[in-house]
Amino acid sequence: NKYESNVIDPFTTLFEKIIFSDDNNDKWKKKEFQRQLQKTLANHIGRFHQNLLCSLQDCKEPDERGTDLVCNKKKIFAEIKNKWNSTNADSLAGSYDKLKKALSSNPTFKGYFVTIIPNNSENYCIPLITTKNNKKSQWRKPKKNIMEINAEFFYEKLTNEKNLLKSIYYRIPNIVKNIDSNKKDLLDNIEKDTSFNYFLLKALGNFED
Repeated sequence: NKYESNVIDPFTTLFEKIIFSDDNNDKWKKKEFQRQLQKTLANHIGRFHQNLLCSLQDCKEPDERGTDLVCNKKKIFAEIKNKWNSTNADSLAGSYDKLKKALSSNPTFKGYFVTIIPNNSENYCIPLITTKNNKKSQWRKPKKNIMEINAEFFYEKLTNEKNLLKSIYYRIPNIVKNIDSNKKDLLDNIEKDTSFNYFLLKALGNFED
């Protein structure tokens, strides 16, 4: 009943029906509702990852508005994004500015722009590049104390443990089974499917020794 709470884009609707040869409005409505659910889920997944990182020992979400995470013991601020292709130059510049502001009052700290699902599975920790075009408004001068890093490597920096994010992934099915036993058969089937391991290792890489 709430799927129209956000205004439906009639142009997108029209082109979707044309491109996918779908003139049945009820079928389209179901697809649109599913798309909205997917978008809402993506937002919750982003919050899920922030909550996980902020629940680590000595880590927390700052009380004041600013960065997504602070770890005073490790002298770290972090901005956390879910997927590499969901960020653009504006988002990168915004995160850079938040980290720079936090570091201005804490010059011995380092700032990290953390991507949970990176473009490739190799660990990296490099100066954050908002855009390579220094004539654009989103360009920020790269700094050695504002870094871009993949989440698995960031977990390692915070905990000194490797493969932690992958291990969290493997624990989720049993956690859900304990919450809702009716999903046991469903989760058993998901775990047996080859895609359960395939997509994880493709995104985050193989386990390190």
